[in-house]
Amino acid sequence: MANLFDTGNVPTTEPAKIVAGDLLQWKRTDLGTDYANGSYTLSYKARQEGTNGGSSVVIMITASASGDDYLVSVGQSTTASYAVGDYNWQAYITRNSDSERLTIDSGTFEDVAGPSARHPSNCAGKVRRPSRRRLTGQPGGEN
Repeated sequence: MANLFDTGNVPTTEPAKIVAGDLLQWKRTDLGTDYANGSYTLSYKARQEGTNGGSSVVIMITASASGDDYLVSVGQSTTASYAVGDYNWQAYITRNSDSERLTIDSGTFEDVAGPSARHPSNCAGKVRRPSRRRLTGQPGGEN
C-alpha cells in the first residue's frame, strides 16, 4: 500500500466514503489545463441529505495548488466535527479575477464515525466478550 500521507499518492477522485476524525485528501489532476490554479480556485460545498437550504449541516472546502493540480486536504481535527450521514456535494471553479463561479461536478459521499468517535453504548450487543467461565475453562462458558 502506498503512503497516503504523501500527496503524490492520494486518490484523484472525490471519495465515496469519509471517516470522521481521519485526514481527508484527494487531488484533481484533470482541471489544471483548462483552469490554471493561479487564476482559478476549486471549492466544494456538501450538504447533508435530508436537510433543507437553511440547515447548518454544510461542509465547505477550498482546494490548494499542488503543481498544476488542485489538492484537497482536510485535517482530522476538522473532519472529526463532521456530522455522520450521507451528503450531496458540488464542486465549483471560481475565476479569481471577478469571482464568477461555475459548477463543474457533483456527487455524494457517506461520512461514517471513526473508531475513536464511537461511544461504547452505540456498540451494545455488537462486541461479544467471552464469559468468565470460558476464560477460566469451566464448562458452560460457550455462548
